Amino acid sequence: MKGKLFFGFWILLAIIALALKFLPERKQVYQKQEPIVEEISIVPSRMDGKTVVHGSDSSVVLHTKNVVKEEILYQGADADADTIFRKELPNNEERFLLGELRLEGEVWARVYGADGTSVESRHIPITYERQQVPEVVIESPVANSIISTPLVLKGKARGTWFFEANMPVSIFDENNKLIAKGPLQAKGEWMTEDFVEFEGKLSFGAPTANTGYVLFENDNPSGLPEYAKSFAVPVRFR
Repeated sequence: MKGKLFFGFWILLAIIALALKFLPERKQVYQKQEPIVEEISIVPSRMDGKTVVHGSDSSVVLHTKNVVKEEILYQGADADADTIFRKELPNNEERFLLGELRLEGEVWARVYGADGTSVESRHIPITYERQQVPEVVIESPVANSIISTPLVLKGKARGTWFFEANMPVSIFDENNKLIAKGPLQAKGEWMTEDFVEFEGKLSFGAPTANTGYVLFENDNPSGLPEYAKSFAVPVRFR
């Protein structure tokens, strides 16, 4: 009886071994991670219409994911695209100093994934700030910081940016969707060409986008576009 049980045990092991041998091989499935440019911005900068105005201390700032190589590309008005920066194995955030390049044209990013695929960011029209004297200095929010509601707004601007002691400020997401808008109050005499300090708060709802910008504008009672001025600060919502 014991001999039969012992023989049966080995028969069972043989059957299990054969079954395992002929089972289909399991293949490990890897999820493809495509390269992503979450945001590209120029910091510090100001807006002149749709053009970003940069200075000698400005940098191109990138927020990326799943990237092994990234390039900053530039194209002048009458020139082919030239790679002005290249970075291998970046972190999730990179800064590229523009320095004294005095770019006049468009700047954008091209990033590469581990499998060689690439994507490009939006193109940013850019020009050089020839007049280095600022008209607006922002203390809060800090560029590319994560903001929450209510947002504390603090800084100083030339008195010419105010009208009846007010200056408008808005929050937009990365798709240029208006999230919030309100006035900022001058803290001192605003009828001057000198700097006037301002401070205020602006509440906003939960944005669906990850990034955006805070837009400070001069109060332009004439409504004429040639008198409009603005200063944008890039921010993150999460």
